[in-house]
Amino acid sequence: MIAALVVPVLFSSYEPPDTARALGKSTRILKSDTRTMKEDAPERPPAATPGTAITS
Repeated sequence: MIAALVVPVLFSSYEPPDTARALGKSTRILKSDTRTMKEDAPERPPAATPGTAITS
């Protein structure tokens, strides 16, 4: 599986710096989107503890 990822990188038409730059940019976008999703997510109500009745 690792070879399936490495071979295209070695024999691609892109230069390694371009590939590294694109990978870094993708990583930054993923991190910022993940951070945004965590900030926008509503907080969950506390979980019911064993032995307590759930009344609705």
